[in-house]
Amino acid sequence: MRTEKKFASLRSGFSIVELLTVMGVIAILIALLVPALNMVRDYSKEIQQKSQFHAIEVGVELFKNEFGMYPESGDNMYMDKDGDGALDGAAETYAGANKLAEAMVGWDLLGVHPKSEFMNDGLSPDDSVTIYDTNQQNLEEREEQFIELENANAFELWDIYKTNEGGEFDTNFANYVLCDVFAKGRYSGVKTGMPILYFKAHKDRYEQDSANDFTGSGSNIDDDIYDYSDNFNLVNLGDPVTGNAHPLADGEVGAGTNIAALSGAVNDTNDMADFDDMIVNDKISAISSPYKAKTYILISAGKDGLYGTSDDITNFTKEN
Repeated sequence: MRTEKKFASLRSGFSIVELLTVMGVIAILIALLVPALNMVRDYSKEIQQKSQFHAIEVGVELFKNEFGMYPESGDNMYMDKDGDGALDGAAETYAGANKLAEAMVGWDLLGVHPKSEFMNDGLSPDDSVTIYDTNQQNLEEREEQFIELENANAFELWDIYKTNEGGEFDTNFANYVLCDVFAKGRYSGVKTGMPILYFKAHKDRYEQDSANDFTGSGSNIDDDIYDYSDNFNLVNLGDPVTGNAHPLADGEVGAGTNIAALSGAVNDTNDMADFDDMIVNDKISAISSPYKAKTYILISAGKDGLYGTSDDITNFTKEN
């Protein structure tokens, strides 16, 4: 009697073939579901990034309402801020991404000062006045942040570009940037996204074609509505961890490279052409015209952390 029950119990179980079949079906379902889940996660991140862009756009409009213009984006390296008749040079590097951060949350995250001339050390162009003091009167003179800090995602450059050898980004200044939502672990121990690139349109300029020079200056980008050089020094640093070059900058640049001793060239024709291809509206045939030609553009490096690839996210929609 016991033997019959034992055989009956064995007959009611699964065979090896049946178990393998079930496991195979489960494996197929997992193989189908994982890519779908990754797509959902990527789409969610993209929506999150666009939401951050929207918060920044609101802040930029508030800045314009207060000061009558959008924040400037020109890198001080290529400007004569101190009025000595010469370009200020690499030591004064302060890119469009830095200026966006200062405009939105202030040089020290305590709000932008109305007298600021957007210098990387928080001083006046001739270094005679400390614009960003922290005494009571100075703090009262400042504007409140134009974007909430929790939405700003602001980090200092050395949080992003500290190297695995322990060296830090070579600057004595805060140099905040607003980072995108695609956070990755950095050698600094902090998880950050990549700096959001900010370019202000030159409304007095003609087109966006780095191959043509309509100004007679000899520089093909002097008449471009958006100036490629505004964020070149940041883009030229490459990937903070791998050191891989961004498609928007030439040459292999290691992580943590001294911003005052960059390799590469801001007037590289291939890089400028890549920038044009990214922002030009191909539906307009009369001239080479960029998107948002009267305002500004924002660029996130996207999931791969590289500027100039297909997963970049912008505050305009590129139509193919």
